[in-house]
Amino acid sequence: MFPIPPAAIFAASHVVALAALPAQESIRVTPNRFYDVQAHRGGRGNTVENTLPSFAWGLIDGATTLELDNGITKDGYVVVWHDEEVTPEKCLDTFPAFPNDPDFPYIGKFIANLTLAQLKTLDCGSKRQDNYRPYYFPLQLTDTATGPGNTSTPWLAGLDLSAFPGPGLDQKVAQAAKYIRADVLSPAAVSDYSPVNDPKALGFIPFTTKAMVDEAHGLGAKSEATNRGLSYFMIGSLGVLTATAAKSTVTEFLSTMSASADVLALAKVEIELASIPEGKNVILKWRGKPVFIRHRTQEEIEEARNTDWKALRDPESDESRTKKPEWLVMLGVCTHLGCVPIGEAGDYGGWFCPCHGSHYDISGRIRKGPAPLNLEIPQHDFNDAEGKLVVG
Repeated sequence: MFPIPPAAIFAASHVVALAALPAQESIRVTPNRFYDVQAHRGGRGNTVENTLPSFAWGLIDGATTLELDNGITKDGYVVVWHDEEVTPEKCLDTFPAFPNDPDFPYIGKFIANLTLAQLKTLDCGSKRQDNYRPYYFPLQLTDTATGPGNTSTPWLAGLDLSAFPGPGLDQKVAQAAKYIRADVLSPAAVSDYSPVNDPKALGFIPFTTKAMVDEAHGLGAKSEATNRGLSYFMIGSLGVLTATAAKSTVTEFLSTMSASADVLALAKVEIELASIPEGKNVILKWRGKPVFIRHRTQEEIEEARNTDWKALRDPESDESRTKKPEWLVMLGVCTHLGCVPIGEAGDYGGWFCPCHGSHYDISGRIRKGPAPLNLEIPQHDFNDAEGKLVVG
């Protein structure tokens, strides 16, 4: 969670572009002409959702669109926050924003009833969400927009389904999707009132019905079932082709144990050193992880080497961490919980992890905060003849 000034209000369903992190080059993503890969709440399978490192991980994982959710605090600040309330599954109380705060503890309170100062005291990163994995969804209507007793909820701007035309809930959901100009109607399979989740079990109540789908199609909307028959045909065809090619594939695999071209491409990555100006950072993706490359100035080199490294938490000399003093190459993954630190930030002018406040110096050594170790140095070499750095 981080605040946005009141003047900069974004609609939660809008597409947003993440600018390059401070003093670092942009991560360029080539859009796919068939798919818009979206990272909801950023790369929440990698790190804390709805944070700058989370959005950075979304881009690193290949997303072309970043989705985020907004809430408004009691004192009028717009914050990037998914849930309506402070959930105990994700957050922990630490201390009250001021002595004898009547709202403390804040867990379970609605975002709209808390101030920005109160929200800033929360620890919403220590609890690991093991059930989250990196996954992406298209823009679509997924909510019924109703609460208990068909009351409206803050979802979909608090629309009340009873206000839409149609004899039943089926048609009203489709009409609501059309009203908000949804591209896709993707309703849940199971009704909230169903006592069982198994469609084959006695008493199962579906939420998605033929009447809902027909109404949506009549209004010009798409549904995820529209091309299901074609999908089954393609899957079946692929199975036949796969079976036909199995013998050839196995034979080729056994005849050679050498690495394939894509494996070799993942094993190493190269960059022209001349493309990195002195005093600047560049981020590369290698084996699914970000790699920080820093072209250090002479002042930065002297600062790193004049530090009493033996007194540090993870004692390493700058000489042992670099093959050439002007080039620092590290994995851009915080050694605390795996966030992506921000360059040229923190108390030591190196890197700062905003998730829990770890500070690294200009040699990537941990100096302050909860991280136990220095940023890892990957295997790398310099090709002096071609002026290139080879990572891997």
